[in-house]
Amino acid sequence: MTIAEFYVQIEGDYQDALGRLMTDQRIAKYLMKFIGNKDVETATLNAANQDWEALFRVTHNLKGVALNLSLTALGRAASALCEAVRHGAPTVDIEPLLQELILQGDRTQTALQQLQASL
Repeated sequence: MTIAEFYVQIEGDYQDALGRLMTDQRIAKYLMKFIGNKDVETATLNAANQDWEALFRVTHNLKGVALNLSLTALGRAASALCEAVRHGAPTVDIEPLLQELILQGDRTQTALQQLQASL
C-alpha cells in the first residue's frame, strides 16, 4: 500500500498532508507515530463514565492530531463528538457520534497497520 492509497482508504486528504509535510517519508514518519493511539479507547471510557471534561479534552486532542495529519474522516468524527461535549453534559444523544469515532478510529488503525507492513 502506498501512502496515497492509505489516504484513499481512510477518506483522508493526501494532497493536504503532502502540502503540509512535503514528502512521503515525512508523512510516513508521523503516521507511524499514530499507530496504537489510545485516544478512541479513552474517549469511550470517558463517555461511559460521563466524564464530559475528560471526553472533551481527549476528542479535542484527537481532532487536532487527525486534522494535522489530514486524517479527515477521523478528524470529523472527533470534532463532532468534541463539540457535543464542549460545554459539559451533552444536549444531544452522543452514542451515534461515539460509534462513528470508534468506526473511524478502527478503520484508521487497521489501515495504518497495513501501511506499516508495506513500508
